[in-house]
Amino acid sequence: GLEAALQGLKRAETSDRVHALLQQGAKLELQKQFKEAAEAYKQAFALDGFSAAAQEGQSRSARLEKETRFASAKAAADEAIQARDWNRAIAELQNALKVTPQNTEVQAQLKTARANAHQEAVQKALAKAFDYEKAFQWSEAREAYSETRKLDADHPEAKEGYTRVGTVIRALLQYQK
Repeated sequence: GLEAALQGLKRAETSDRVHALLQQGAKLELQKQFKEAAEAYKQAFALDGFSAAAQEGQSRSARLEKETRFASAKAAADEAIQARDWNRAIAELQNALKVTPQNTEVQAQLKTARANAHQEAVQKALAKAFDYEKAFQWSEAREAYSETRKLDADHPEAKEGYTRVGTVIRALLQYQK
């Protein structure tokens, strides 16, 4: 039993430091500072490899820190979706997927957010083209229609507008000659 006694003595030598780290980890968990709590438990476990409390605290804090990061990113993404801020929603959904890559709900939301962002970009470019055309700014209108067609090559209004504005520009160039 000499080996078991030596291990017991070794644990006794570090028990004060281990206990202090366990207390620190518990305090940090109560303050919802899970990453720091996991580090404190990790240090305690490094000092006493037989401490079940340190091992349990480390895994619990790491799990809670991961859940908190996911919840934070998901809440920010939901808020951005409500505000129709697609770029921020996409970024936050990607952050949530970094934490839990297999979450199918977040994957579906990301796909929808990307589609909405694309649709909105097409509509903005088309509206800009219409505004330029109404203001008789033909070159700018053509650029805006071209931008719309880059986003959606088969968009019928963009094709029609691009052709229409091109015809006007050619007519103006003929007139100027």
